[in-house]
Parts: sequence; structure tokens; C-alpha cells
Amino acid sequence: FEARAWVVIAAVIVSSALSAIYFFRVLEKTFFHASDEINPASEGTELPGVMVGPVVILAVVVLLLGILNEPIVTHFVMHALPPNV
Repeated sequence: FEARAWVVIAAVIVSSALSAIYFFRVLEKTFFHASDEINPASEGTELPGVMVGPVVILAVVVLLLGILNEPIVTHFVMHALPPNV
């Protein structure tokens, strides 16, 4: 188990760095840009399917992962834990 710990540590560090970058970008856009730079979408504008499709697919995948989490936890997480846990 300890031999592969570096992979988990690297994944956590990369994931944390990406989250921090995205979060600080949101803060920058929210608090440090003048309001005249923001161009809100006009009323009644619908997004094309190319933009809506991936969002809907990801939403469905996240819902399925939340509903069907028991097999995922049993298969992946339980095998990574020591037998006494």
C-alpha cells in the first residue's frame, strides 16, 4: 500500500492546485473587475446543444455516481484499506 502512496499524494496535490486556480479565477472575476466589463446574456437566449449537452451528461453521471456509490466504494476504496479497518 505504501509503495503506491505517492500516486495518491500527487493526485491530491494536482487536484488541490486546479481547484485553487479555478476558485481564485472566480474571485478575481467577482471582486476585481469593473461591472461594465461584464456582458450578461440577454433575456430569452438559449444555449446551443453543444453547450448544454455536456452539462446534462455530467449531471447525469454525477447523480448516478451518488446513487450507485456502494459498489464503487466497495470495489475501489475497501481494497485500498488495510484488512483491520
